[in-house]
Amino acid sequence: ITINKMKGKNFGIIISTLDTHGPNGIIDERFINKFNNLEGLEYSVAVLNYLIEDFYLYMEENNFIDNTTIIFLSDHLYMVQPEILKGINERNLIYLSNSKIKLKNFDLSSIYQVHMPQMILSSCGIEHNIKFFSDYFTNITDKKIIENQSLITSLNLSAFKLADYNYSKKNDTGQQFR
Repeated sequence: ITINKMKGKNFGIIISTLDTHGPNGIIDERFINKFNNLEGLEYSVAVLNYLIEDFYLYMEENNFIDNTTIIFLSDHLYMVQPEILKGINERNLIYLSNSKIKLKNFDLSSIYQVHMPQMILSSCGIEHNIKFFSDYFTNITDKKIIENQSLITSLNLSAFKLADYNYSKKNDTGQQFR
């Protein structure tokens, strides 16, 4: 982030985690000594909270907050209902941002993953003429997604094949990407 900021150009960075992925989260062993009194999803949520706070403090200490749009997104609706989520019946996607730009044309109570690219660009004030999947697949409902599941899946698989992701590459420290 610091290197890109010093270049003086706009840039984007995506930070992704699966730590809180269900049903019980994924144990990030770097924090076992810090949160040794917690287990499962509660442990994973505590780790994620710590990492988000650390990221925010870094951005604040380096005076990046005022000219940075930060967006937190969930990757999908929760698929299981662990004990700590009992009683929460809504399964909406999560979209949180510090953007001062109000999202237009999005009902946050009925957004789907296909809306995310447009929401990100809108939150950052980026004007474009890009056509997205959701421009053609309108009035999205759970039923409509289930009825078109094989089509949607084939589109997703095509995108991965076109991108030619190679997860066997190693980073600068010689560690293999996961």
